[in-house]
Amino acid sequence: MRNASGALAGLSDAQLLLALQETDFRVLQLKKQLEELPQRSKILEVRAKHREVKEKLGRLAALRDECDEGTRKLQERESTLKAHMADIQAAIDTTGDYKQATALSHEYNIQSKAVEGLESELLQLLEKLDKIAAVAAEADSALDRLAKQEDALTESFKAQGGALQEAIGRESRLRGLAYERLPAFIQSRYDKAVASKGGSGAAYIENGHCSACHVAFNEGQMLRLKHGEPISECPHCHRLLVTSDDAAQWAAGLRGGAHNVSRL
Repeated sequence: MRNASGALAGLSDAQLLLALQETDFRVLQLKKQLEELPQRSKILEVRAKHREVKEKLGRLAALRDECDEGTRKLQERESTLKAHMADIQAAIDTTGDYKQATALSHEYNIQSKAVEGLESELLQLLEKLDKIAAVAAEADSALDRLAKQEDALTESFKAQGGALQEAIGRESRLRGLAYERLPAFIQSRYDKAVASKGGSGAAYIENGHCSACHVAFNEGQMLRLKHGEPISECPHCHRLLVTSDDAAQWAAGLRGGAHNVSRL
């Protein structure tokens, strides 16, 4: 910033004030651009989707645990029934009593149908587990895709946002140099105007109007302003007002980069 400091050294208070106002405008614009970078909202969208998928995986895990527990209980019941059926079959094989053999065979058939029912339930649970596994695999794949999207968006945001942050820092340093060269009473009046006017504390006469509030000055006001101090006050919006004839041209040069101050 040494070159900027040297360039500022040759400026009048009126020119310094306009340079200060212009840097404040540029900082506001740059901050707005930073806040409105599309990557910011897209990153938030990706993170919201990421949370949704994670929640879905949590529900799938709970459902899988429930199915696993149901499968375990069915398998235990199936094992118990089959053991009981083996005992019945052994009793049928060893009994010599026809009636007892008939009763045992009836009991065996009942247990066999119960086993078939359990096997059908087990099959349904296993099919459900397969579906859960397939959906969970899709969710895991979605998480990977979302993670890659966020990484890409973050890198893009860092690149663009970093450039904007660098520009904000550069303009802020220039702003500080211009501000510190102004007399304390102008600094104070500028700060109050900025606070009350939402960031715009200074203006200049442009075609008989205030460049900030755009209200026209009457003949008497113009006469007083032109014969007064180089830095006055707009009687309408009460911003600091640069009254010199070349103020509009110099301000346009600042915006267009004609003056090196805006680029240092």
